Amino acid sequence: MKLCNTELGYRQFIRNYYAPFLACRTIRIIAFILFIIYLLTAVIGIKKLKVGFDVTNLLRTNSSAKKFLELRAEFFNYKMPAIEIAVMKPPDMSQKNDRIRFLKVVEEFENTTCSSGRHTTEFWYFAYKDFISDLGFDAQSWNILQNDKEEFEENLQPFLLASDKYRYDILLRDNGTIQAFRLSTQIVDIPKYSSQLVMQCAEQIR
Repeated sequence: MKLCNTELGYRQFIRNYYAPFLACRTIRIIAFILFIIYLLTAVIGIKKLKVGFDVTNLLRTNSSAKKFLELRAEFFNYKMPAIEIAVMKPPDMSQKNDRIRFLKVVEEFENTTCSSGRHTTEFWYFAYKDFISDLGFDAQSWNILQNDKEEFEENLQPFLLASDKYRYDILLRDNGTIQAFRLSTQIVDIPKYSSQLVMQCAEQIR
């Protein structure tokens, strides 16, 4: 009997107090305003959310590794990563029209707000040109070579043999023609370890 009275009192409380309280117009308006505030706060919070892992935050406060990373960040500039660009269907760089079109695309990569510019671009074609120049050939000789497919591909082999840096940037077919290649360009000095901004830059370049 006592249990029944308790249940009855509980229902009476809901019916007589709680339900009318929720049904009150003023309370409904206040609840709606609070919901809007909550929604706006959530949206602002999501926009300010930063994605990324700072290695120093994963280490114990008094660990020697954490101290080392903090000192390295203080005394040594953080080198921003380079974005690798793989060209799976490459243009014929010995054909002037193909070459000009592709170099314009490279220039677009270098001129984004996230890119550091031409001086940070690692591209075998530019190094190949410097290689020919270092051998003592002038600009006119290079212009003739780069527009002659046979000469271009024939002289490419010694360049790759002499350059460990670019040897693995080009995939050659059995006949010596280029099947695919890659290049890279550095992004601007983004606050250290900010992988979110790195991802945004990569998306912009895409």
